[in-house]
Parts: sequence; structure tokens; C-alpha cells
Amino acid sequence: MNLIKNSFCYAFFIFLIAGCSKTKNPPIVPPAPVPVGNKITTYLESSENFTNPERGFYGQTVSYSTQPSPLNTVYLNDLKSKKITLIRRLYCFNTFRSVPISTAYLQHIQNDMDLVRNSGFKMILRFAYTFNDPAPWDDAPESIVMSHIDQLSPYIQNNADVIAILEAGFIGRWGEWHTSSNGLANTATMKTILFKLLDVLPKSRNVVVRYQQAKKDIFGINEPIAEAEAFNQTNRSRTGHLNECFLAAEDDW
Repeated sequence: MNLIKNSFCYAFFIFLIAGCSKTKNPPIVPPAPVPVGNKITTYLESSENFTNPERGFYGQTVSYSTQPSPLNTVYLNDLKSKKITLIRRLYCFNTFRSVPISTAYLQHIQNDMDLVRNSGFKMILRFAYTFNDPAPWDDAPESIVMSHIDQLSPYIQNNADVIAILEAGFIGRWGEWHTSSNGLANTATMKTILFKLLDVLPKSRNVVVRYQQAKKDIFGINEPIAEAEAFNQTNRSRTGHLNECFLAAEDDW
């Protein structure tokens, strides 16, 4: 920066001299700004148990529409004492498989979002029609799924600041995109639901799907995403992979 300033002052001084002279001199062109290159920052290793920023260990809870269980400050404060500020919140619509989500249950979701925000947490969010509840483990027809996403749309958009990630959900048991009682576990329906969720969710947030092959089939591309596309907010760049079986067994299933 000093080099630029000094060069500019010198050029201005020469310009003044040339202006006072009877002989015309070519104009002095100031030097171009020096481009700023990449900045390299070296971080030191730390053994501090710091509060996790949208990643790492999390608490997990599920709320069934048959018996909603609100989040509470005691649970969140216990997590925070362990430096955890991330929860995975699962909502089970087991009584809404053929009807709209009730106003009371939507308010229940909003109350959870408010508490998460006020407590300094973020959530990994999933909606499905069956988890570990008693049989039958049915999901819902595609038309019901789409109408439910429409109902959830304002809650997702207005609370995007507390959503770390949205899991695709909805299809099959646990929302894992298999064993669908309504035949939803196919590429066409998966694509419809995924793209609907991506449209609803602000572009600053991403959706994850359960299986890598499902993403490959939906987008028709087998190659890993390129760096040029990775952050351009296309549907493919905003779709990630959820590996729920990681460390689940000796061979990780």
C-alpha cells in the first residue's frame, strides 16, 4: 500500500513540473493497484472442548403427532453443558397420513423452533410418517406429502436461521426412502419431493438424502460434483448425502 501511495505522490509531482514547463510531456499514468493474493492462515492445534458450530455431536429427539413432546430448556441446557448446540429433531406425522397437519401440531413445531433459537441451538430437521411407533409403518400418498410440504413451507422459511440441514424424509419408514407403503420409493417421486423441498427451503440451506445412488439417479450424473458447481446454489449443489449407518456396525452395513 505504501508503494502505491509513494508512486502516486511521485507521479503527481512530475505532473506538476510538466504542467509548468513550456515543453509538453506525455501524461503520467499512475501504477495499477497491486492485486491482493490469497491469505494463508495457519491454525494451531487445540484440545479445547469448544461449542460445536452446526456440526459434530448432537442430541436426538422425536415428537409423534399421537403424543407431541415439546423440547424443553432442561434438555437443551444439559446438552449445552457438554458443549453441544445441535439437535436432530424428528417429527412423526403418524396421525396425518390422510389429512392435513393440525394447526396445534404446526404450532408445536413453531414453539420448538422458538426455543431452539432462544437457546442458541440449531437443528437437523426431518419429517416422516413412521419411526419406531407401532405398526402399521405406512407413509402417505404423494398428494398428501406435497400438501404437507405446502403447510410446512412458512415454518421452514421463517425459521431457516435455526435449521442446520433438512433431511429429505417423508418416504417410507423413518423417512429413509425405502419400504414405502404408497410406492414412493422410486426416482420420479423422490425427485418431485426433493425439488419441492429445495424450492421451499431458502437457498442458504441444504437438503440431504439417505442414499448416494438416489442422488445419482435423480440428477442422472454419477461423477462427484465439481468445485465450480459446488457453491452455485443449483439443486445438485444443495443436495448432500446422509450416511445414517456410519459406525452402526463393524462393517458399517
